[in-house]
Amino acid sequence: ILHLITFYIILAYVSYGIKKLITAKRRNGMGLKFLLKTELFGDPIIDKYINNNILIYKFLSWSIMLFQSTFFLSLINENFLIAYLVLGLFFHLFIAFTFKLYDFLISFISSYPILVYTFYYFNASI
Repeated sequence: ILHLITFYIILAYVSYGIKKLITAKRRNGMGLKFLLKTELFGDPIIDKYINNNILIYKFLSWSIMLFQSTFFLSLINENFLIAYLVLGLFFHLFIAFTFKLYDFLISFISSYPILVYTFYYFNASI
């Protein structure tokens, strides 16, 4: 069952990343800009810091899309695993405290030990 959970975690990241990649508003940064300016998910401190700089929105958007759509690479080797889990921790901390979506932090980060277990399980059998 842990292998299925690992598959679901990777599928969740990759499918969300690909969905964002095919959406023009996500690629040009406007989707993130709009989201950060909403009353529900917006953050006035971040909005003031970014100050409508579309290059920052684009950079953040592409960073998120590339991280998510390539998450499957985390199972290639130990260095990738560590890198993706660290990036994932910061990614989910950003979401939790910026968008006030604390459940994302808990649900995804709590699944990381399963990814680690699955990584070492499969690599021990190779």
